[in-house]
Amino acid sequence: MTKNEILDYLHEVFEGSPWFGNSISAYLQEIESEMLNFSFPGGNSVGQVFDHMILWREFVMDKLNALDHNQIPVQTQSQFEAEDWPGKTFKESDKNVLFAKIRATQKALVQLIEAENDELLHKMVPGESYNFEFLLM
Repeated sequence: MTKNEILDYLHEVFEGSPWFGNSISAYLQEIESEMLNFSFPGGNSVGQVFDHMILWREFVMDKLNALDHNQIPVQTQSQFEAEDWPGKTFKESDKNVLFAKIRATQKALVQLIEAENDELLHKMVPGESYNFEFLLM
């Protein structure tokens, strides 16, 4: 796996034609504000899934920033998992905020990865027991 392959995959899933159907961008355009709290029985709501995607990207960006600046990351994976999937209810007005944040985190994550070389994938994730290739796959 190379950095460019990961970037291609991130692009494909976000705005391309992924193997599983529509891209994230296509889904964003189809979702109505009142659907944010919809979930199948026992599942997470649409809004919670988008929150999860944002939180995951922020976690990865935190790890990449810590690596570049030789800092301790803000969150460990266990702290991240404690914040993940909160039982949150969304207002219709939350749609634009959520979707803007998804787009912004996509752009920021891609920019951080683009600034690296393939050696990044073999580096250990600060504060964790796995490398960036494992994290980004």
